[in-house]
Amino acid sequence: GKSTFHRVVVVLHRSFIVVLLPVLGGLLFFFGSLCFWPGASREVESGGALCFLVGSVCYLGAPLIDFWELSFNYANLAEPPPPKVDRPQLLNSSVRYEFLYKAQMLRTQRANALIYAVGGVFFVGGSTLFFPAMEEIIMHGGWLYITGCMLTLLGAVLAALTASELRKTAPSFSYGSSLLHLPFWSDEEATVASCLLYMAGNLIFIAGSVLFFPRILQAGGPVIRLTAVLLFLLGSALFFAGAVLDFLVLARTMSGIKRTRLKGTPGLDQRATMLRSWSDPELRTLAARSGVAEGP
Repeated sequence: GKSTFHRVVVVLHRSFIVVLLPVLGGLLFFFGSLCFWPGASREVESGGALCFLVGSVCYLGAPLIDFWELSFNYANLAEPPPPKVDRPQLLNSSVRYEFLYKAQMLRTQRANALIYAVGGVFFVGGSTLFFPAMEEIIMHGGWLYITGCMLTLLGAVLAALTASELRKTAPSFSYGSSLLHLPFWSDEEATVASCLLYMAGNLIFIAGSVLFFPRILQAGGPVIRLTAVLLFLLGSALFFAGAVLDFLVLARTMSGIKRTRLKGTPGLDQRATMLRSWSDPELRTLAARSGVAEGP
């Protein structure tokens, strides 16, 4: 899994733990892949399996912390869930639509973090079976890893779609000129780029996992094994790059760099106008789930 993008009031220290765990996980996956190079001893392969196991725990820990933040630490969310309103019919339409929008986004972000966490569980299970002592059932480890990759891929697709949606309603800012501040991307755009790297990495990991199946390795010999290792190295590098992007976005926010708000950014009324394009059944469903009246 990876960190789930959400706007916060204050960047907490544990927020850095969330973005640094996937960075560490990517590095461990990379060095762990090298340990399975053709001709490596069983001791070296055991070290590689341990790297994959610890890296998988990192990918499990990050979304679990994110899920807790999104479920219980509402005070630090820049867009918290809508408050309970005794007489919602007195609210104007713009506020009602805004409430519905925030409730849906938060629900999607929680689901995203949960998908990443479940994917991390499969990674941990699969990595456990990568040790040479478990070689008789290593195929099961491969299938667990493929399942974890598919879940993480699904999570990355959902995260990219969510970030793209948030981009429509986010104020636009221009940042400093330093490349480390990613001046060419907003937080949401950088998140989409990170998700694309994770998507590519997971697809490559799936291909590499298939090549590590015992029958395929036996049929192809060292060439297939080398190809599988190279695929895992490439996938690990993509995971690492995506995690570094997430870290740079958070570091940019933490640094307090001066941001210049651009003109023509969407306001509350514009968001409400956009949300009115949703169908009535969608709005009624959201209103029922959120405890907010969709109309008078």
